Amino acid sequence: MISACLVIHNDEKTIKKCLDSIKKIADEIIVVHDGPCSDDSLKIVSKYTGKVFVGDHIGEAEPHRNFTFRQAKGEWLLQIDADEYLVPEMQKTLKKYLKETKHSSVGALWAPYKLSRKKGFFSRAGKSFIWKRKKMNYFSGVPHAIPQMNGSEGVMELRLGHSAGVRKFSDKIYPWTTIQAAYLRAFGDSSAGLLGLKFLPLVIGVSFQYLRKGVLDEGIVGLRYLIYQMFYHFQIFLYLFFDSFGLRSRKYGDKKRQLLRFKEKTLYSQVGGKTVVFSPGDERDY
Repeated sequence: MISACLVIHNDEKTIKKCLDSIKKIADEIIVVHDGPCSDDSLKIVSKYTGKVFVGDHIGEAEPHRNFTFRQAKGEWLLQIDADEYLVPEMQKTLKKYLKETKHSSVGALWAPYKLSRKKGFFSRAGKSFIWKRKKMNYFSGVPHAIPQMNGSEGVMELRLGHSAGVRKFSDKIYPWTTIQAAYLRAFGDSSAGLLGLKFLPLVIGVSFQYLRKGVLDEGIVGLRYLIYQMFYHFQIFLYLFFDSFGLRSRKYGDKKRQLLRFKEKTLYSQVGGKTVVFSPGDERDY
C-alpha cells in the first residue's frame, strides 16, 4: 500500500497535474495546506481525497510532514510537492519497482530548473521521494530534510517531473533561511549549538560540492547556484550566530516564537471533519 503525503500552499496552478499523476498509484492521499487557502487548491484536492487538513502557516513544507506521515496507513510513504508529478513511465513501473526492490528508500533523477542540457551535475542529481515506513528511524522536520533510514536507497533511472517556472531567489528561497534557522533553534537541533559554529561545515561543504561539480559541469548556471547556496547557508549561520547573543531581527524572532509554540502543540483542521491536536516535537522518532 502506498500513501502519498503532500504539503501545499495556494498551488491551484500545478496541483491537479500532480494529483492526476499519482491517483492510480497511491492507495491513499493525505494533504496538508500550509495556512489558510486563498485560491482553489482545497477545492481541487478535495475531489481526490477526503484526507485534507489545514495547519498553521509556517512558510515551508517539512515542518508539516511528520503529521502527514502519522496520518498515513501505507507500507510506503510517497512524498511529492505540488509542482512535481510522476512521468507516465514512472506511473507504469513504480509499483512493480517497489514490489521487487530490496531498498528501503527510492529516489529519482530531478532538476531544480528547466534543463538546457541533458548531462552534468544537475541533470544527474537525485531526489529521495518514497520511503518504507518500517525502515524509518527519524525525521527532523528541518526544511529540505529527508527521513533517516535503515537500509540502502535505490535510484530509478527516470526523471521526476517538475513544473519548474521562473523562480526569483529573493521571492521564495531567501525567506526559507529565516524559517530554517528558527526551526533549528526552536527544535534544539545539534547544528544550532554554541554560536551556530556546528553549522559552518555545511556552509563550506555544500559550497565546495557546487564549486567542484556544478560550476565545472554547468558553467554559468552552476556558478549562479553556487552563489545561491553559499548565500543561503551562510545566512542561516548568521541567524544562529547572532541569536546566541540575543540579537534577532523581528522577522526571525517572530518565526522562532511561532515554531516554539508549534513544537509543543499545533492544530490541524480536517476539511469537513474534525480537528486533530498534534505535537511535532514528540513525533519525530519512528
